[in-house]
Amino acid sequence: MNHKELFPKWRRLHSGWRWVAGVLVGWALLWGLSALCVPWGARWLVQTQGSQALGRVVKVDSVSFQPWSMALVLRGLRMGPAGAAQLTASPPLQIEEVRLNLALASLWHGAPVLDEVVVSQPRWQLAHSGQGHFDVDDLLGLGRQPGAGPGQMPRFSLFNVRIEGGRMVFHDAPKSLTHTLDDVTLHIPFLSNIGARREVSTQPRLAFKLNGVGFDSEAETAPFADDRRAQAQLHIKGLDVAPYVRYWPAAWPVRWTQGRGDLDLTVTFKQTDSPQVGVSGQLSAQGVQLQEKAAGQNAALPLFEVASLALQVDEWRPLEQVFKLASLEVVQPVLHVRRNAQGQLQALWPVASDKAPGQVAPAIAAPAGPAPVFSLQRLHISGGQVHWVDASTPVPTQLSMGDVVLKANDLKWPTGASGGLAKLEGSATLEGGRIRWQGETNLTSGQLRMNAKALPLAAGAGYGAAHVRPELLNQMAGQISADMTLDWKTASSAGAGDGQMLLKAPLLRLDKVSVGSPNQPDLSWDSLELAQLEVDWLRSQWRVGQLAWTGPVAKIMRQANGRWMFEDWQLAPAVGAASAPASTDQAISTALGAKAPGQKPWTGGVHQVRVTGGQVHWDDRAVPAGVQLQLQDVNMLTGAWHDTGQAHEPMTLQGQLTVVNVRRESGQDGRETRRAPGRVDFDGRVHWPEPSKSGTPAQPLALSGRLQMDKFPAHRLGPYLAPVLDVTFKRADLSYAGALDVRLAPAGLGLGLQGDLTLSALRTEERSTHAPLLDAKNLNLRGLDVSIQAGALHSLKVAQTVLSDFSARIAIDAEGHLNWLGLRKGSPVAPAPHASHAAAVGLQPVIALGPMALVNGRVAFSDVYVQPHVSTELHGLSGSLSAVSNQVASAQAPELAKLSLRGLGAGSASVEVEGLINPLVKPMVLDVKGQLRDLELPQLSPYSSKYAGYGIERGKLSATLNYHLDREGDLQANHQLILHQLRFSDRAEDSTAPNLPFKLAAALLADSQGVIDIQLPVSGSINDPDFRVGAIVWKLLMNLVGKAITSPLNLITGLLSGQEELQQLGFAPGTASMTDEAEQSLQKVAQALMDRPNLQLTVAGYSDMDTEREAYRQARLQDQLLAEKRRKLRREGQDETSATGLSADEQEALLKAVYRRSNVPKPLNLLGLPKDISPADMTALLLAAMDVTPANMQSLAEARGAAVRDALMARKVPAGQIFMGTARTDTAKAAGFTPRATLTLALR
Repeated sequence: MNHKELFPKWRRLHSGWRWVAGVLVGWALLWGLSALCVPWGARWLVQTQGSQALGRVVKVDSVSFQPWSMALVLRGLRMGPAGAAQLTASPPLQIEEVRLNLALASLWHGAPVLDEVVVSQPRWQLAHSGQGHFDVDDLLGLGRQPGAGPGQMPRFSLFNVRIEGGRMVFHDAPKSLTHTLDDVTLHIPFLSNIGARREVSTQPRLAFKLNGVGFDSEAETAPFADDRRAQAQLHIKGLDVAPYVRYWPAAWPVRWTQGRGDLDLTVTFKQTDSPQVGVSGQLSAQGVQLQEKAAGQNAALPLFEVASLALQVDEWRPLEQVFKLASLEVVQPVLHVRRNAQGQLQALWPVASDKAPGQVAPAIAAPAGPAPVFSLQRLHISGGQVHWVDASTPVPTQLSMGDVVLKANDLKWPTGASGGLAKLEGSATLEGGRIRWQGETNLTSGQLRMNAKALPLAAGAGYGAAHVRPELLNQMAGQISADMTLDWKTASSAGAGDGQMLLKAPLLRLDKVSVGSPNQPDLSWDSLELAQLEVDWLRSQWRVGQLAWTGPVAKIMRQANGRWMFEDWQLAPAVGAASAPASTDQAISTALGAKAPGQKPWTGGVHQVRVTGGQVHWDDRAVPAGVQLQLQDVNMLTGAWHDTGQAHEPMTLQGQLTVVNVRRESGQDGRETRRAPGRVDFDGRVHWPEPSKSGTPAQPLALSGRLQMDKFPAHRLGPYLAPVLDVTFKRADLSYAGALDVRLAPAGLGLGLQGDLTLSALRTEERSTHAPLLDAKNLNLRGLDVSIQAGALHSLKVAQTVLSDFSARIAIDAEGHLNWLGLRKGSPVAPAPHASHAAAVGLQPVIALGPMALVNGRVAFSDVYVQPHVSTELHGLSGSLSAVSNQVASAQAPELAKLSLRGLGAGSASVEVEGLINPLVKPMVLDVKGQLRDLELPQLSPYSSKYAGYGIERGKLSATLNYHLDREGDLQANHQLILHQLRFSDRAEDSTAPNLPFKLAAALLADSQGVIDIQLPVSGSINDPDFRVGAIVWKLLMNLVGKAITSPLNLITGLLSGQEELQQLGFAPGTASMTDEAEQSLQKVAQALMDRPNLQLTVAGYSDMDTEREAYRQARLQDQLLAEKRRKLRREGQDETSATGLSADEQEALLKAVYRRSNVPKPLNLLGLPKDISPADMTALLLAAMDVTPANMQSLAEARGAAVRDALMARKVPAGQIFMGTARTDTAKAAGFTPRATLTLALR
């Protein structure tokens, strides 16, 4: 081999050594760095992090690390007292040395694996400052910080654990005692919860000296066995905890006050692939008592006590979380469970939490490693008691359960593939009732069957005090009995499901329940049964097969202030009161691994509801006189109803009830008379409201079906009309048979009626006077069809209406008020704010009324406003009206109904109305004729005395009224009044009525038969707001009376309009001859006087010298000419009476004869004889010679009166009716004088 071949080999050999040398150098560097860095890091962890975690000063003198043996040694480890910034000379805890031998297996196990743990000479000083407080209270509280909960168990594996030379000194300052625990030696072969296997050289041992008394445990080993088993036995007999109670930490909320215990345990250590530690044996305790410290209180409260307790442990492997128990027997346990005002269970959750109310703690993380395993072969609890106190309710609730017996077999957790169901059974008493249960469970699922009998409802009354007055609940009585089955399943056992909690009750009964005063409860019933009840808690669903309610009695009352009695039941919920139930719901859901039920609304349904023998006492005192209504025999049967959160199906409803009809007699005894009860039957359907997405009901509450009412005492509801009507309904029996449709919509009430309605035995009174108002035997509405939409009448149709045997009272009180006008009180109700647009614009409802009939009616009239009082009546009133409607086509005239009405008045009077009418259209259209015959007028004498001043002694009235009103509102009316033999009495001296000549007017208007016939026509438009028919008629009557004063002759002669006033008769000037017009008028006057013999006429002539001087001379001249003519006729032997006038041919000859015979101075001729002169000159001389004196005028006036008298007498007017008045000549100065004779009428 040459050097060329040797050199590569050398290079390869040198390269290998170089790699080995590099590894060795690397290890040396790693050891060196670890020897320097590990002690520094360990010191930082102990002194810095340890001090921060414990809240105390922690120091270590030295830390060393041996990388070749992986040994970490801490020397001089010390911990200072609480609150000290520096270590003291004698710290509470100091350890000479702690040696930890680390194993490289920690790297692949990912958890600390220690081959050896040695704690040498630990020294601990513990001090008791009194009242259960120790100087380590701060360390004990580290595990109970707010919000801190159980976390994941750390993974570890410890081998050869030894404590050598330990010492603890306990200083009890209050008692000035010191206890010393010396030479503490504890050897544990291993503690591991991972599969690490290491060399074990330590045998189990526990030894110590307590106040100089030594103790050492027994141990057995099998070092050559495959599992290197080692056992240690611990025996304690009759250990009394009383001497050590005073040392119980005060920071702990639970305090062990007394008890004795026995302990016989065996601890087994096995070194296999997975090191194991096992504990088995027996534990027993007698007379154990635990107390809890109530929040905010110094005194301790009892929590738990037991007479005896025996626990047989088969196997407990703490490292593997396996706990197998053979049996647990508990005798006479007493458990006190309290919930505070915040809804927290003090015994189970004593530590305050910083979570908001209702917030559920997060689920505990499962440990990394094997799941816990628990089993209990037999559990037996006997003679137990549970006392529950709940301060979260407004009134603290206290419940006591006694005689608790619980037996269970084969309890396991988890169940696993081979796990069976554990058997449970037990019983208990609760406030006098009894509960029994039995079932099967594997802790993740199960079924529990329970039977409850006669449990008192009052026991749980406190849970209703958040909403109901406590004093009402305190008086609650009743019992609950049930057969129930509870099925539950956690989410893990349900597979892919959400878990299950299902409650089923084949029958649940509440018997003899009463709420309120025991003597007069507000609500009570005999029994309430819920059959086939199912509640699915996690799905928020419930269902009831049948709800049967027997004998319910409800008292419904409203106070005078308008407050209902159930409003007084309610209380405002206390702040935070609802948080506890919410937390409980969420906690149950979380425990089952499901969503909380509050995340979705509850849905459910009832298949059938049956109410039997119910009673309702209605007492409403908020209305005047109050409303009392007593309903009995209330029976109801409903069909299925389901609330699925979707559209609701209508629910069928059948119901019957009886209304007690009681009549209370007036008087002091207040006796009651029971009439036949009313009855109501209904068969239909109920539509429940369906809210829309916006929150307003898209489908309102509705009720539809067939309603049958028989003599329902509707008058009991009359006081509800008191605010609008001053009427008292004494009796009104309502009967109805037909369809009913009611809708309670936000826009207003919707109501539909189709059927027959009868209102019988109607009796009403005026509320203020208690006087009868309207009575009727029957009001029948056949074929009634009513439709109300949005609170407004939409249509009203009646096929036939009959009102029979009715009587009405019309009265005028002492103040002159008509009773019917004052019946309505207040103003009309304003329309609802949500009224429909149709109602807002005033659309007319459709009204169609079939034939209507009135049978045997009576109307009584009384008037106390006048003296003496007036009282009369109209009886035998019957009539009919044919079909009528308000629907009229725009181009057609409205259809008129035929009207016929007849009746009899007081005495022989009768009333009759015939014609055509449509009162439903606007304006009303009619063509009606009404007749009144033979009304005795003396009964109206008080009115004539009051308003005219004269009473009526005799007379009858007949009237005919004709009214025609067309569609345009034009009225043509005529009133014919005929009065027979009207006679007024003398005027009353104290009368305040205007003194008008009513007697004269009557005499003037009456004919020879004593009949007064007056026609009063009226016309006008009713659209004119000032047009009033009554006012016009009254004005016409007053005009007639005025005519009696101003123009009596015109009145009796019929010259009422358009003619000259007839108060005087005209004469030719200077003569006593009447004019032609006067002659004609005088004929009418004569006829009127002959027709009215009770009238007398006074005639007075009038003349005036200044006015009539020349006329009087001319008249005298004419008289002389006529006398001359008569003289001539006598001479000739002719009849002078035939000379009644002068012709033109005779005028001049007669004038000459008169001139010659006169003594007037005459002109003479030359012979001295009278000279012939012209007729005019003769006339002038004759007239000038005449002397007119007052006596001549007086005679002329008297002649004129006599001329009238003679003319009347010539016309057969009796002389006894004509009187001559004084002639008058003193009117010379009167302006516009005319020759006349005046006529004055008067009663004889």
